[in-house]
Amino acid sequence: MSNKTYRVTAPYITLRVHSEEGTKLLGFYKDALAPEGVDQDDIERHLRKGMVEEVQGAELKAVKTQQVEAEKAEKAADAAGEEAADKPALKAKGAGS
Repeated sequence: MSNKTYRVTAPYITLRVHSEEGTKLLGFYKDALAPEGVDQDDIERHLRKGMVEEVQGAELKAVKTQQVEAEKAEKAADAAGEEAADKPALKAKGAGS
């Protein structure tokens, strides 16, 4: 497996992605990053066709930073959602109360 990062340059592509649950065919829109477990034959084919590009250098560092920040934000949103679910709902007072 490669530890390189690839970005979709075509309007839309499909890639086979291998995971613990098996292999799935997933679709990706332009500017999406290929996930871990992506089939290398698919990446190589799309590279030859100019449908994906490798992200390198300073841009790669920025992408990795953005991914870390996005993961933190997602965890915070999940925690806030769980906290809200744990609180009892407030009952609104109606005109007939």
